[in-house]
Amino acid sequence: MLWPYFKQAREDKKKAYLKRDKLFIDGNEFILPDDDEMETNDGKKNYETQDKLGIQRKRHSTDLNVNTYGRKLIQFCKNNNMYIMNGRIGNDEVGKPTSKNTSVVDYAISTADVLYLVENFDVLPFSSLYSDIHCPLELVLNCSNTKQSNVNINVESGENNTYIGKWNHDQVNEYKENLDKESISQLLSFIMTKTENVQNVDKNTIDEIVNEIRDVLLNSARNTFGEFVQKTYGFDYTGGKQNHRDWFNTECRRERRAFRKSKRLYKRYGSRIFKERLRRRLRLFKELRFACLTHITLIYYETCAWSVGMQILHTGSRIIMFELT
Repeated sequence: MLWPYFKQAREDKKKAYLKRDKLFIDGNEFILPDDDEMETNDGKKNYETQDKLGIQRKRHSTDLNVNTYGRKLIQFCKNNNMYIMNGRIGNDEVGKPTSKNTSVVDYAISTADVLYLVENFDVLPFSSLYSDIHCPLELVLNCSNTKQSNVNINVESGENNTYIGKWNHDQVNEYKENLDKESISQLLSFIMTKTENVQNVDKNTIDEIVNEIRDVLLNSARNTFGEFVQKTYGFDYTGGKQNHRDWFNTECRRERRAFRKSKRLYKRYGSRIFKERLRRRLRLFKELRFACLTHITLIYYETCAWSVGMQILHTGSRIIMFELT
């Protein structure tokens, strides 16, 4: 970013040189001019967004040190039309330091669309509970007016979905024969009619043509490879399939993950330390699994006993049921 100014100074026959990411002209350090009050290049649009939301144009900061990484960050924001929230929004209009109470190295960066959702941004006081030198950043978003996503995540188990069978190259001829010739002729006539005047073709017309082609191909595949019903189980917050074992909770999943990690380390290195670690993890995993299974079993027996007017007594490894009098 300093090279154009360095080149211009040399052309003006001034004494200019670069040293440690700094430009010196005639013995004085050159500071980049703040031509744009915003980081983004789309100035007019960004000013309108700022003024509408009441966001100050010029960003403030208590950290006055400038280096190559900061210049690269500013250039990145300009190239991608993004905003830096620090020193501009919410309770951080002064640009509070985020590291060691002296420098600003942690940023909240967003596009103009996200700024409409921002209610507050602040740099919280330092806490050794979260980091060694960095202060936590607080960003409050208001998503009450946002549209619901079209993505529908199936969280109910037992829902049946219909799928088309896999492609089989040996059935290519059969697939061609199952293509609906009449539908293809109608589709070609429709395409020829719509494309007589290309200027009248819009996005809806293209979508309609693509959907018709898709239906022709899928109908032929459905008649050729058949359909089958697959039972889906949805996904839980961990990103995998839902667990239908009620006793296998988050703690069991965490211990199993630690046990498998110890097993991989022992197979890879084979030392005595990893062997002892594997034994300890296996013991902890089995104990926790047994405790969780016992707990859910006890709840099941208590429910069954209560439904028939009885009560249970849990003594160690035995469960005694007796009738209430």
